[in-house]
Amino acid sequence: MIRTTVSRCLLALSTLVALPALETPMILPAGGGGNAGIIDPGLGTITTVEFSEKLSLRKGYANWLFDLDQLERRIQLEQNGETWSALRWGSTTMKPSLEEVTRLFPATPTKKQTEAGQKSTQAQVREAEQAYWEKPEKYDGVVRGAYNGQELMLVLPSKRAVMFYRNTGKDTVELAAWGTYSPLLYIQTAWKSLPDPNQLVKGLPLTDDEKKALDGALAAREDGGAPAAAKSDVWCSTVTGGFVVVDSANQKIWSYEVKGQGFEVTSVRSMAVDLMAPGYQTAPLDQASADALSKSYGKDLAGLGIDKLDAPYIEALVAANRVGDTAKAGAIHANSVKDTIVINFTAQNKLVSYTYRSGAGLSLSSVRDTGVDQGLLMIVRMMNEKGLARQAFTEAGKNASKHDTVACLRNLTYALGLDPTLHAEAEKSSSLKNELKADWDRLMADAAKAEEALLKKRDSIKAAADAERERLKNRKK
Repeated sequence: MIRTTVSRCLLALSTLVALPALETPMILPAGGGGNAGIIDPGLGTITTVEFSEKLSLRKGYANWLFDLDQLERRIQLEQNGETWSALRWGSTTMKPSLEEVTRLFPATPTKKQTEAGQKSTQAQVREAEQAYWEKPEKYDGVVRGAYNGQELMLVLPSKRAVMFYRNTGKDTVELAAWGTYSPLLYIQTAWKSLPDPNQLVKGLPLTDDEKKALDGALAAREDGGAPAAAKSDVWCSTVTGGFVVVDSANQKIWSYEVKGQGFEVTSVRSMAVDLMAPGYQTAPLDQASADALSKSYGKDLAGLGIDKLDAPYIEALVAANRVGDTAKAGAIHANSVKDTIVINFTAQNKLVSYTYRSGAGLSLSSVRDTGVDQGLLMIVRMMNEKGLARQAFTEAGKNASKHDTVACLRNLTYALGLDPTLHAEAEKSSSLKNELKADWDRLMADAAKAEEALLKKRDSIKAAADAERERLKNRKK
């Protein structure tokens, strides 16, 4: 079965960097009824509006930037020389409390932490939090939100803060709950979310080497204490009876449930752990798909410089052809489909889905390796381009015999653009050369340069595939 190898996944995880997540628009639809929450990041205002064909009716409004300022200025607690703002302490309507979350972490050092002279994970979390809140970031104008028609959630990444507002029915929107999500960023595997990462590993069809690699990675995360949290980059959405937040920079996903007048964190998962799985509850394309393509189009594949179609080659091909931010580690696209959160980790070729259930929180639904899908589609496209190039090249020859210079130039330019290797064949055609004298040298020079770049790219892909094959071979020894 073709799949991304575990060690390649671990290598990709080690190079993750913070990149912009798919931005949440600041006009927040609330599903049916034409309701929307309008957020102004610069002025710090919320306006909830009901739209109809002939009227827009304001339901409520508030200034959350004013509320944020007051929460930061108000001192809730002073102890051990440390000052706690109301924002950090959180409201009584936000569960679990900051202290309850902190106590989730082990208070006693593990054997490895003791041997390394480290404090317990809980102590490390407390120290990290104290350091963060001693010099809190300023609000940078970035806010994310989600609205269900009654409650509206705002997430302020620069503040690691979440604020919940509720329509009162009296032309106002009141602040219903607030707090920091900062301690959640230190959870290294999962909390109140299924499957348990260790069970996830046991349930996967892995080789002994792969299981050992994943077990080691999980153990390292559990013994690793509280690594520094990155500046959050957040996407969020509503789900039935709650909200979901995705922090792509810290590779975390968590959920809030509306419980009466309060709000409760119901589950947290490390997406980095889920990405370690080569696949989970999915129907991947296997080697048979690649074999069928090779059997039917072996000659065409050879014309593309592909001598062996397998997982290493397809992975190298996809990696070499990504463009823009999607090629950078950590880049994601996210959206919700009813109560399923779908996240596309483009650079890792992983499509991960989570399901939210009221009372149960988030669970991992599937991990799909999309590299094979995309690679095979890319190869089909390359074959189609080569076929179209041949058709255009043939038409250019016909145009030359009829002395239709304009059509000849158009078709040959198109053909060489799709397949620059045709320039060698074009050089042998006296009819083409005579018909296109004025443009001939330029056409051939451009095509030769493009062919050189194409062959260099093919060699690079082949070298990457060969290196991966060798690595896999050595691992099995």
